[in-house]
Amino acid sequence: MLTSLLDKKRRRLFVGLVLIALIQSLCMIGMMYEAKTALQSDTFSLSAGWVALAIGGVFIIAIGRYMERYLAEIFAQQYINELRHNVFAKVLQLPVSDALMINKGGTLLRLTGDMSAIRNWIVNGLVPAIILSVWLLVAITGLTRIHYLFSLSLVPLTLLIMAGNYWIGKHLYTCSAHVRRIRGQLIRNVTEKLREFKVIQSFNQHNRERKRFNEQSDRLAHSSIKRANMSGVLRGFNEAILGGGILTLLVVGFLLEQKQMIQTSDIAIVMTAALYLLSHLRPLSRLYELWTLKKVAEHKLEYFFNRKTMSRKGLKKHPTEPLRLSLNNFSSHDRFPAVTTSIKEGNRILITGQQDSGKSSLLAALAGLLRPTSGDLRINDIEINHYNPLVISQLATLMCPDMPLLRGTLRKNLFYGARRITDPYTQEVLSVCGLDLWISGLPSGLDTRLQENGANLSDSQRYKIMLARALLRRPKILLIDSDSAQQSQEIMTIINAIFSWYKGIIITATDMQATRNEYDQIWTLSSECQVRKTAEATNSQAKNMQIVRKI
Repeated sequence: MLTSLLDKKRRRLFVGLVLIALIQSLCMIGMMYEAKTALQSDTFSLSAGWVALAIGGVFIIAIGRYMERYLAEIFAQQYINELRHNVFAKVLQLPVSDALMINKGGTLLRLTGDMSAIRNWIVNGLVPAIILSVWLLVAITGLTRIHYLFSLSLVPLTLLIMAGNYWIGKHLYTCSAHVRRIRGQLIRNVTEKLREFKVIQSFNQHNRERKRFNEQSDRLAHSSIKRANMSGVLRGFNEAILGGGILTLLVVGFLLEQKQMIQTSDIAIVMTAALYLLSHLRPLSRLYELWTLKKVAEHKLEYFFNRKTMSRKGLKKHPTEPLRLSLNNFSSHDRFPAVTTSIKEGNRILITGQQDSGKSSLLAALAGLLRPTSGDLRINDIEINHYNPLVISQLATLMCPDMPLLRGTLRKNLFYGARRITDPYTQEVLSVCGLDLWISGLPSGLDTRLQENGANLSDSQRYKIMLARALLRRPKILLIDSDSAQQSQEIMTIINAIFSWYKGIIITATDMQATRNEYDQIWTLSSECQVRKTAEATNSQAKNMQIVRKI
């Protein structure tokens, strides 16, 4: 849900804006009546006091205009800042299955385009409308005091401008929604192509991507021009009504003056007030246009906020050691075959199988990032869904190519999510991952800057940093997905060293066939999951095999 526009803090700003408008309008009306009195007086003289009073009135109106603009921006930025925080907090609460939606540029559009639309509505639409409403109320009161026909003559024009804005505004809303949709497609396309720029270069698809971009850009330009056309129609209509209002007041004034119901000086006052208000009314010809853009943005934001988030409920107490895992027909969306087995603390598990057999999905489900759809996974006899997700994220750490290094310092990457960073455990991790000597040889040490995804590192360096980052979170379960770097002898030596040093559960995945004796269990994924317990784990059950058919 969107936050309230008028909370306690912004309500005070709203009251301040109304008071500013009231002071400005009363000052303006007072100056006009003072001028009328002076014109009707036979003994009026331009004294220093009268001039000082006039200058003071102008100064008050000028200060009011400044405060109006300043408070309007504060009002808008407070609301937008709160909304921006809520959008990003919502992103962090979305399930991993929504990652593709997050990466396609929709979130960027909400944090920029939608926020700008709402900000423009507040600063250039809502606040001026509030100010003008007070001005009009005071002005109409003044016109009524001169003669009630001035106020009555504006009623048909008011009804006409409301009906016209409603009818034209419906078409403008449709055009604005279409522009936003095309802009979102363009942003998603550019975001994807910038992320996969190497693919474009490698396959020499510059012309193809340029053609697609040009087509999207042309559609955006055409839609924007169409929206501008409707916006121009709306502004022209409002301008005509405003001009008609001035003409109506002038005609009514002349008719009343001919019947000697008002004086000529009253007409001068009415026209002065009308022309002054016209300068404020003219920018409001965009009022409905800004409102439609704001409504489109709010509609998309509400749709975004209504998306389901990960549950933050559940047990917050960590399971006691030793840790035991029990899988019973454990599966999720048919992404991997159902698994039934039990795991003890200190076990080493190997998951093998062909590509697309479900190894990565199985690891994600074990890490609590993918919700199971059948069977269950129990940790110390408690179903995983009964734990708070924060507890699971602290118990299990997944290391995979989809979790790349971040742009920033080496320190930022290594200790991202680490709980303590200055104890002997840290040095042990850096040593076992083969990073201690390498870091000490860097000119900037831990402050060495890394490019996005570690683009300025070799594959083995990047993999070792990812290993250390996972271990520095002190997980009880380490999940390692398959990676091309695992084919390196250096990396295999480091992984073997981690097997000997790390005391928790390790579950690794590989695309290659393997029958290593250092593993307690080997899970082979295909159309079914084959769980084989090795001789070291079972002694007397060297050939024990459990076949679980895929559900």
